[in-house]
Amino acid sequence: MYRRQYIFLLINFFITVASTNSLYAERIDTSICNGNSMLLSSLRTNAEKYLWSNGEITKAITVKPTASILYTVFSINGKDTLRDSIFVKVLNFPDKPLIGFKDSSLYTVNLSKFAVNWYRNNLLLQVKNDTLKYPAEGVYKVAHGNGSQCWSVSDPIYLTNDYDSTKISFDILTFPNPSTGYFNLNISLAKKIAQDVMVKVIHTGGTILFDKSYFIYQSDYIKIPVDMPYGTKGQIVVAVTINNRTISKSHIIN
Repeated sequence: MYRRQYIFLLINFFITVASTNSLYAERIDTSICNGNSMLLSSLRTNAEKYLWSNGEITKAITVKPTASILYTVFSINGKDTLRDSIFVKVLNFPDKPLIGFKDSSLYTVNLSKFAVNWYRNNLLLQVKNDTLKYPAEGVYKVAHGNGSQCWSVSDPIYLTNDYDSTKISFDILTFPNPSTGYFNLNISLAKKIAQDVMVKVIHTGGTILFDKSYFIYQSDYIKIPVDMPYGTKGQIVVAVTINNRTISKSHIIN
């Protein structure tokens, strides 16, 4: 029933268009990230009738295309019809980037040659290539961008000076994640050791929220309760250092 009504409306509309003076306006192409929506509006704000190529009949429409597409709108006002079109290019988000450490530098694998932004303590750095040389201590993230809008951001890592955070002989787990201001930190090792363990919790802005040392005695597992300062919310980084090896995991505080 609805389909018949729409076909009837369409025929009626084009009969009306055929009897009016036709005008045409060109627009600059635009782009959108896949999965996002955008508002499109007719260039004529006071028309009596509107018809879009997707069947909508209002002055403005919200679209969420999954592939690049041309939208056209006919706007009738009296004896004049304005036809204007806009091409919407759909861009895919890059895969979530990864960060590595080698030769006193942070690097990201960027085979598709996306744009690159590096962040330290949530501040944008001026480096725009795949390698960040001699990074200072702090929380780092890297973002890959497709176009001006579609950016994917890595998990944050905490880096201490010249510590290679990619050579891991242990693993850490925080739970529950997300959590409130309290969570547990589990550290699992490949073998039993007697060693100092340094635990830091850092806000992505660089503020240290938790900084304690522990001693593991002939054990391959340790569970540490972590209590955050009152009011802590958002993304934090839990960093564990054992024998000059640091690994970090992202954690969310609600």
